[in-house]
Amino acid sequence: MHVVSCGGWSSDAYWAARVCRELERAGHDATLVCRRGTEARVISRARSLGVERIETLSLRTGLRPAADARDLRAVLEWLPGADVVHVHRSKEHWLAAIANRVSPTRRPLVRTRHIVQPIRPHALNRWLYRHATDLVVTVSEAIRRQCIAAGLVPQDRVVALPGGADGERFRPGKDGDALGRELGLPVGKPPAGVPPAGVPIVGLLSGFRVMKGHSVVVEVARSLAASGRAFHLLFAGQGPFEPAIRDSVARAGLGDRATFLGFVDDPARAVGALDIAL
Repeated sequence: MHVVSCGGWSSDAYWAARVCRELERAGHDATLVCRRGTEARVISRARSLGVERIETLSLRTGLRPAADARDLRAVLEWLPGADVVHVHRSKEHWLAAIANRVSPTRRPLVRTRHIVQPIRPHALNRWLYRHATDLVVTVSEAIRRQCIAAGLVPQDRVVALPGGADGERFRPGKDGDALGRELGLPVGKPPAGVPPAGVPIVGLLSGFRVMKGHSVVVEVARSLAASGRAFHLLFAGQGPFEPAIRDSVARAGLGDRATFLGFVDDPARAVGALDIAL
């Protein structure tokens, strides 16, 4: 049972849905538990990836006594039918840990950490990670080192499992010229021996969050522009940091060299349009 409380389609929602699908393909019964009310933003996308067994909980942000009690009762009912409970964010981590604490049918609890954000080593987290959690999975080696440095989890109970991509959808050489043409950029590979006429497209596909490095991209682009290099920046994604990056792009004089696509339904198409992907 995978539980993910995302309110929108983010990397952790994709990770959980994709793992459920691959577990099912491998012959396991996998249930994805999503936040209620995210039918259009999360559940429909999970179904499009082939996830068949989906349940919902309230999973409301913050401490919500009534809703949390209802969610806890549901998790307690589901525990006997699960062999492993795998959670992806703090809300469901606490629900599953408490359910395990009071249930006569305790199940192994796995937590995946998707973000580079230190775990605060206070007493509650010490109990949650050291005693209530059997394994911590991280999506990068950097996050794994961060978990170990916090001193909350023994080194042998933290494993890095980098996020994967569908090799059929994100295959090298996928034609992305159509998107380039929509942006009004010269695209297409020239014949052998003919210098390329197109403008290299450099893109970052990511939510606009401070740890994703958009500001680094803008600073590098400023230097490249000053050196006379031709390029076009492509930002795909959305998030709270987007206005600040738009402002940085404008102040750097890169307004005519950058395109903000917003949320994209087909990231593989966007990747296919890039000469350099970040």
